[in-house]
Amino acid sequence: MTTRDKRTEDARKRLLSTLPVTERRLQLAGVSTALLEGGDGPPIVLLHGPGESAFWWMRIIPDLVTTHHVLVL
Repeated sequence: MTTRDKRTEDARKRLLSTLPVTERRLQLAGVSTALLEGGDGPPIVLLHGPGESAFWWMRIIPDLVTTHHVLVL
């Protein structure tokens, strides 16, 4: 892992540590895919657009997990 990759990974971990979700990885059609999951209630799935990431959902996840079971791929 390069120094840049290490810094990126450290930043990702710090960001996720502030969210009320757990992270796990799934193999979907042979592709390693990150899943963030948290909350109780009716399920809601958040998907990002092509070339984007779950980063775009970070501001609304804390509110959604208070009323929904949130799944972010």
